[in-house]
Amino acid sequence: MGKVFNQKEKRIVNLKFVSSLLFILIIVSCSEDKKEYIDGDDLIPPSPPFWEYFTEKGFDVDQDGVRDDLEYAVNNEFDEYNLRKALKEEYKVHTMFMNAQTSEEAIRLINEGWVRANCTLSFANYYKSKVSIEDVSNFQMLTLNNFWRRRYYREKFKLMIPKGVYSAGDLDPLKGLESCNFEVKDKANIIEFFKKR
Repeated sequence: MGKVFNQKEKRIVNLKFVSSLLFILIIVSCSEDKKEYIDGDDLIPPSPPFWEYFTEKGFDVDQDGVRDDLEYAVNNEFDEYNLRKALKEEYKVHTMFMNAQTSEEAIRLINEGWVRANCTLSFANYYKSKVSIEDVSNFQMLTLNNFWRRRYYREKFKLMIPKGVYSAGDLDPLKGLESCNFEVKDKANIIEFFKKR
């Protein structure tokens, strides 16, 4: 036969149970409040919902202008701060283009996108002993990583960018470096590296 608790013992058992429950809740709430940072931004949760892949524009939970799947991929792929920042700035322009409402805005963003791509490729060249330029190029194309995004982009480009208005410029590592719109780490040494080439 099981043990029979008196009133005092029951109160002790209940108190222990409530204390344990409160402890667990405190631990959970503290872990939820804890934020991790990378490049000054909140680190995106590791597993965006699976249906995000089937959307045209994706999700941006922290509303920093970079799609969550792209930000998570870059944070986990590259150790180089400058390269991560350059790719994220490029992704921001892509997001703005996908949301552009006028032809003038779309043309401006397409040209700005090329400037951002030039910045990214400068770092791809500088860090080529650590990362493959092909890998960086693949990450640049990651913005159009499903059928719906590619179709939406093509239709928007065709609708808003008149023929003959846009042409890609020449890639120049030094010009690309100067065009970066964030504080480049170790900039003097990178400039010196390209000048010696």
